[in-house]
Amino acid sequence: TLGAWDEPTIETASVIHAPSGEYWMYYTGNRPPEGSNHYAIGLATSADGINWKKYGNGPIFEPENEWELPTCTNRNDKRSCSNGGVLEPSVIYDPKEKLYKMWYAAVGTKDGVTTFRIGYATSFDGIAWKRMPEPVLDRKDGTWSDTLVSHPHVIYDSQSGYHLFYVGVKLSEYCDNCALQRGRIGHAYSLDGKKWQLDSRNPILSPRQNKWDEWTIGGPTAIVRNNELLLWYFGNKKKDSIESGIGLVKGVCRE
Repeated sequence: TLGAWDEPTIETASVIHAPSGEYWMYYTGNRPPEGSNHYAIGLATSADGINWKKYGNGPIFEPENEWELPTCTNRNDKRSCSNGGVLEPSVIYDPKEKLYKMWYAAVGTKDGVTTFRIGYATSFDGIAWKRMPEPVLDRKDGTWSDTLVSHPHVIYDSQSGYHLFYVGVKLSEYCDNCALQRGRIGHAYSLDGKKWQLDSRNPILSPRQNKWDEWTIGGPTAIVRNNELLLWYFGNKKKDSIESGIGLVKGVCRE
């Protein structure tokens, strides 16, 4: 919308069926000016999942922790900020705890390094959030995800707890001039959504040589149905193009 806080772009939505019966969509918004890469998370609501109304006049979740903050020339002017913020939400509602839970990516600087990490926040109303001070999943030196971890998607399995699917990028494959970075998909387990155990098989999904997804894969979205894991992802063939397709893999996500 012209003049809105998210005027340049909106992307990466996470939709839940709220206790009220409405559909709630959490999404990434990029702040003006266009190209600033200054992110925050907004909310829109819908009675039918088709017609949506944005909540309020601004985001409901903004960068706060040091590792989430963009670079700003004037902290009082959000238009002076760039290359940072919170984005890519994955939200679920826990009816037992009556609690909204959100995992999200954040890009900021820590220890002199600008990178993506994954954080966790909770809310009693889905609007006001309390976040953990440190990432729940960080990049790890010397591994396939030593540059960044991003694009979180979390599902709950009553038999084995929480499952986090995410994208990792390796430093040796980082490409300054590529349209998309070369990514792989990883998986982690958790009993509480805070402390995560990495899957020993990581990365669980990688680009395939001479296939439509041979350059990069990302954007994992998963469900568990009849004890079967269904995982959708986007794939890209050429490093100088954003033209992508969507793939599906099936399997079991437990060790």
